[in-house]
Parts: sequence; structure tokens; C-alpha cells
Amino acid sequence: MFSRFSTPLFLAAMVAFAAISPATVRAENEGQEDLDKATELQLTARSLKDLETVGKLCESAIKKGLDKDNEQFARQLFASTMYEHSSRIARAFLDAERPNPRWQFLRHVATNNLEKAIQFKDDLAEAHILLARMHLLPNGDRKRALKAADRAVELYGEDKEKQSESLVIRARLQEDEAKQIADFDQAVKTDPNNAKAWEQRARYYLAKGDYEKAVEGFEQLLEKNEKNVVVRLAMAEALANLEKYEEAIKQASLAIETAPKMTQAYTLRARIFAMEDKVDEALNDLNSAIDLDPGDLQALLVRAELHLLKEKYDAARKDVESAMRARPGLAMAVLLRSRISSAEGHDAKEKKKKTLSRIKFAAAMQDIRLLISHDPENVEWQMQLAFLHSADGQPRKAISVLNQAVKKHDDSARAYRSRADAYLSVGKHAEAIKDYEKSIELDPKFEGALNNLAWVLATSPKDEVRDGKRALELAKKACEVTEYKASYILSTLASAHAELGDFEEAIKWSKKAVELSEDHLKEQLGDELKSYEEGKPWRELQETEENPDFKAPAGDVVET
Repeated sequence: MFSRFSTPLFLAAMVAFAAISPATVRAENEGQEDLDKATELQLTARSLKDLETVGKLCESAIKKGLDKDNEQFARQLFASTMYEHSSRIARAFLDAERPNPRWQFLRHVATNNLEKAIQFKDDLAEAHILLARMHLLPNGDRKRALKAADRAVELYGEDKEKQSESLVIRARLQEDEAKQIADFDQAVKTDPNNAKAWEQRARYYLAKGDYEKAVEGFEQLLEKNEKNVVVRLAMAEALANLEKYEEAIKQASLAIETAPKMTQAYTLRARIFAMEDKVDEALNDLNSAIDLDPGDLQALLVRAELHLLKEKYDAARKDVESAMRARPGLAMAVLLRSRISSAEGHDAKEKKKKTLSRIKFAAAMQDIRLLISHDPENVEWQMQLAFLHSADGQPRKAISVLNQAVKKHDDSARAYRSRADAYLSVGKHAEAIKDYEKSIELDPKFEGALNNLAWVLATSPKDEVRDGKRALELAKKACEVTEYKASYILSTLASAHAELGDFEEAIKWSKKAVELSEDHLKEQLGDELKSYEEGKPWRELQETEENPDFKAPAGDVVET
């Protein structure tokens, strides 16, 4: 039968077969034993250690050698095992109510394993999306996260539910606002039943201040699930920002009916009541929240704010101290404690209790210095320290602090305005004018700088400083910005008219200022009006003497 084949061709085939068959096959499958062990262990794996062992066996099998089909299987097994390992670790910080305090280390381990999984099997969509979610957390690699989200969106092309989920995550990673909203829109379009997509898009509008669109989104979500308390509270917040307080209260109340033990609902309704100046109703809600959870930081701090507003300083301080016991060093609490001390200092100053006033201002400054020591670049805290120096009768100390603030933050309109105010208080009108002008250059609609520059130009006793025409122009701009509703700015408008000799207009606006003013301003504004009625322009020059440095007695300063 072999006569039909030429002998040389047959012998060549046999030689070729011998060359690839026994030895090569053995080399290709030398890792089979490790792969078998990995497969068997994977079926019974219970612990992270078991999964790690499966992964090591797969790597070993591939390294020793497998045929094409088995190597492909080993790669798939390794990738799926590493994904499972990372997924279990991620549960400790991604979806947990109280994330593991070692979450950053756990993320490092999990992301490393996911990168290995992707290296072995790049089309494992679950690994890409989990990687994106983990890097989305604080201090994550957002560029890597965006790349992973891109790949997940691509791989989930046929799975609309998963693709929509991936689009939501990618949207949260986008820096370009147009791309961000496009991803949210596409997520909703891809899977209209994805409540998370609807919610995230509505929250996007809420964060951007487009409250009308946010409300529309939340309404659609509530139509699907009226018991979604989180969405109802978000809707209440959006309505409050639209100043639709009655509707906002209604939504917060419905949330409380649905979840009567949810402290956040009481705290939000309290904040809305406070926006309407319904302080007693707000305090009742905060009391309910704190009764449910005595350690609720937000409720404690909001209640402290309201106690401070009502000048109940002891009650405010007690709430702040409770918050600080729960979270030592909390910046918001330290700042609020400083504000309480400052308010007590002003109160003591009005009552002519000089030593007590200085003790309280010293305590307030001590807290602000503590905050600055942790964040030396914070211009708001630097300005607050300067304000406290001014309130304590140390305007030159305030100028010294503000010199540093302006040096570090030469783009801050408020810093220049604050230094100008301090210059004004020591009679340095030329320096004040220069800083007010810089402030307005940075923020042309800054009513405080517009008003104060107009005031000094209209009322300075220094002839070379006054400029009635310019003062009137600036005062009118400040009035336009505040819709002619701010009494102190109307007072400035009156002073500018008086400087130009138009006492009829000066009297008109001065009367309006007195009408709109709060009680503590009426005496000053009344004196200005009397001057205009007598046909005299108003003149003002402050030359505050510097109080000496003051160190509060030990034990009187609030501890930090």
C-alpha cells in the first residue's frame, strides 16, 4: 500500500513528526500539573490566601509551558482569580458603610492585582470598571481610572446595563464639563432604568448650580421610587437653593415620614428653616437629630451656629466641644469655636469689659493660628486673623498679617479690600485707595470695595484725596450691585452727593439709609443726615491707636 508514496517524502514526514512530537509536546504541557492543581483549588477556594495560591499556580504553569489552548485557559483562570481577589478586598472600602481605616493600603494591593489580571486578559471588562472605581477615590490615579473606564465602555458594548454603569463612572472622571454631561446623558439613554445614572446627572446639575434641571431629574427618580429618601433630600436641597422653601420643607418632611430615624433629614429641614429665619423650628429639628444620634457632627455644628446667632454662647460652645470630642481637630469646629470667642469679645467690648474682651479675642486668635499652622496658604483664615487683630484694637498687626496674605495671594480681591480697610482705620487713605482700586480691578462687582472706595473719596478730610465725581460713580455701581437695598451703601451715595454740593439728593438717600438700617447703625446714620440738613458734607478720619500685645491669663483661653 505504501507503493503509491515516494520513499523520500514519506521519510521526511516521519522525521518531521518525530521532531515535534514527544519532546515538544512534553515541553508544551510541563505546566499541566500546576494548572490542574490551580483548577481544582479554584473550585473550592474560600479565602484570599486560596485565591493567591491559584494565581501563583497559574503563573507557574504558564512559565513551565502549556499548549496553546491550555495557556489560554490558564490566562483566563488567572485573570478571573485576580479579579475575584481584588473584588473581595474592595468590599472593605468601596461599598462599606464604615470603610476600613487601612483602605488606601488595601486599594494599593487590589489595584496591583487588577493590573496583573488585565495584563493577562485585557478584555476582562469587570476588572477595568473595578479599577476605575477604586482610582475614583481620593488620591487615586484619575488618568488611569479614565483609561480603564474608556475600555470598560468599549467592552460592554452589547451589555447596555453594564455599559450605562461604566458611562456614569467615566462621567465622574471627566474634567471637561461637556464630556461629563455627554456621558451622563448617554448613560441615561443607554439604560433608562439605571437609577444611578439619573441620580448622578441630577446631582451634577445640583453641583453646577442648575437647580431647575436638578429638580427635574430628582422628580423623575421619585416617580420611579417615591421611597428613595436620599433622592428626596437632594431634591429638597435643590428647591431650597431656588428659594422655594415651602416645597423644600415638604420634601424634607416626606423624607422624615419615610425614614423617621434618619438624622440627615432632620438636619436638612433645620437648615431650610434657618434660611427662612425660623430659628426655633430649626432648633427643634436639630434637637431631634441629636437625640437620635448624640454624635452627629453636622447636627451639632449647625445647632452651634444657631445658638451663636441667638447669642447663646455657652450652648454654642457646648455643641462645638461635643463635636470636637467626636472628631478632635475638626477644622470646622475649631473655626466655629473661634467665632464664638470673637462674638463674646465684641459683646464684652460693648459692655466696656476691656480685659474680658481681650481674653476672648486672644482665644479666637489662638484657634485661627492653630488652623493656619495646618494650612499656611489659606487666605480666608489669614484674613480672619487680621479681622480679629482689628477688632482687638491692633490694626497695624492686622496690616502685617494682610501683607503676607497679599504677597501669597495677589489675585485675592478680598485680601486687598481687607488691607485697605485696615489702612483706612489708621488714617492711611492713599494706601487704602490703592488697595481698593486693586480689589475692584480683580472683581469689578465687589460691592464692599466699591462702597468703601467711594466713601473715602467722598468723606476724607484730606483735600488731595477727595473726588466727589468719582465717589458718586462708584457709589452708584455699588447700589446697582445691591439693588439699592443696603443701607450702608445708600449712606455712601448720600455722602457723594453731599461732597458735590447736592444736599437735596444727599438728604433723600440719607433718609432712605436710616429707614433701612439696623438699630446699631441708626445713630451714626442719623448724625450724617443731620450734617446734610445743615448743608455740611460728612468728613471722617480714623486714627486708631495700637493696643499693646496681650496674653490671656492661663486657663482662660479655650484649649486647642
